[in-house]
Amino acid sequence: GESLAYVGMGFPTKYFGRRISMMMFYLVASGTFVLAQIPYKLSSSFSVEMLSCLIGAMFVSAAFCGDYLYSMELAPTSHRGKMLGYCSFAARIGSFCGPQAALLFSWSKPGT
Repeated sequence: GESLAYVGMGFPTKYFGRRISMMMFYLVASGTFVLAQIPYKLSSSFSVEMLSCLIGAMFVSAAFCGDYLYSMELAPTSHRGKMLGYCSFAARIGSFCGPQAALLFSWSKPGT
């Protein structure tokens, strides 16, 4: 999914620009994650939830790839290396904390 997202990112970025294509990628991803709430089975082993989560993850990967390009344009030329380092640092912190967020939703206080 990710390699397809990285390859497919070039076409919209070339014709619509980085900002609009990233916005489109995030909107499509959020729409597919909303569709994932539909409890409908397409077959015995495949559901709407699974299909929309796969499509949403592909669009999030494409948008995340564009985040590096777009954030580098916001910084002045003399600070672009630092900006890339900060973006990479924040992405690694997010990728570390992201899977732990599921534990926050499954944890509940006793007696509430």
